[in-house]
Amino acid sequence: MDEEGVQPVFNCHLGNVRPGEIRRIGEDLILLPAGPGSYTMKVRVLANELDTPQVIERVLEVRGESRHLSFDELQELLDDDQDGREAISEDEDG
Repeated sequence: MDEEGVQPVFNCHLGNVRPGEIRRIGEDLILLPAGPGSYTMKVRVLANELDTPQVIERVLEVRGESRHLSFDELQELLDDDQDGREAISEDEDG
């Protein structure tokens, strides 16, 4: 995923899940791409009931302008963006 070949890893444990039961993770997974390009997200599901791990792979295409912000600039952008969508939609509109 990054230039040095180091692959980020996110592990979550759902504990015991019974058939028909739905469990949700209490954490968000956030992707912060280094810039525009294709990124591959791989999910591997391990369970005692599965003979082999289930692997799900998705390619995420990131497009648009890349800007480097200082922490203060990022904080200002987040403070100005009340609902988390305003700045993104403005950039898309042009």
